[in-house]
Amino acid sequence: MMRSPVHMLLGVLIAAALASAAWPWLRGGVFPVGNTSATVTLTTPPPRQKPFTPPWWRKLPPLEEMRETTRRPLFTASRRPQPPRGQRRQDVAGLAGYVLAGVVIAGNTRIAMLRSRTGAGNLRVRVGDKVAGWTVAAIDSRSVTVRRDGEQRRIVAAK
Repeated sequence: MMRSPVHMLLGVLIAAALASAAWPWLRGGVFPVGNTSATVTLTTPPPRQKPFTPPWWRKLPPLEEMRETTRRPLFTASRRPQPPRGQRRQDVAGLAGYVLAGVVIAGNTRIAMLRSRTGAGNLRVRVGDKVAGWTVAAIDSRSVTVRRDGEQRRIVAAK
């Protein structure tokens, strides 16, 4: 098969272009060959800066001076602190005035939410707390058991 002179000329031009592109590497311009002395300068890292503190944070008074913060808990709907354990509010309508709204069980902690039928509010009770003269004896996932004078009753969650 005979090649045309145009193809041969094109091949020679491509070879010349590749040779001229490779010439700096062959001379040692891009990748030096032999003994080259390079100077390496080590710099120390910049000193660590303090974390940024917003300006308003620096102006806050100590927590002891903000007594209202503890008087009005953020995650309580009424923004009033809960009374101490064992001194829960008593409903005059008695035990029938409450409905079991929910139960929280986390590890050994069991808390029941009792909602007043009269709209007087909610009670958070634990085992041992008193509700309308009854003592909370047990809390499980669907009910609260209360006792008074040897009598026992269950408040069951609405389905």
